[in-house]
Amino acid sequence: MSLFEIFDANYGDGIYQSVPDGIGGTDIIHDGTVVDHMNNDGVLHSHGAAISTHNVDGGVDIVSDGHLVVHTHPNVMGGHDVYGSDGLHHVSIPNVHGGVDIYDGDMHIEGMTMPNVLGGEDYWSMNGNTDTILNYDDPLMHSSEYVMDPFTVGMK
Repeated sequence: MSLFEIFDANYGDGIYQSVPDGIGGTDIIHDGTVVDHMNNDGVLHSHGAAISTHNVDGGVDIVSDGHLVVHTHPNVMGGHDVYGSDGLHHVSIPNVHGGVDIYDGDMHIEGMTMPNVLGGEDYWSMNGNTDTILNYDDPLMHSSEYVMDPFTVGMK
């Protein structure tokens, strides 16, 4: 399962890379800067103290502060359905590049992943991140990460 499937890694438009840090964790890099870190227990720094466990459906549950925040299970397309507290958050489908295409709950493309030569994966994000920031307990703390949706005439 892709790191970018489990956690909402839609930080805004652009390319993100996961790079193993050599001690069991992974750094998330954007424009040459580390924007997040996943420790060797599978917890992203931006998500605070959380526990990742495999569930009976063959997916993963992420529990933070005693609350289930993410629940995944395999879908019929070979990817995963990812649920948050407000229902279906996104869907992944394997792609021809050895990664996954990630769609929102309405099946609009959010991004795609592919393996990189560093032993991690690259994530090409094609969406803004308003929904992501508003789902944090303290959205103002993450306001500097805000990226607007691309302007497309005739959409939305």
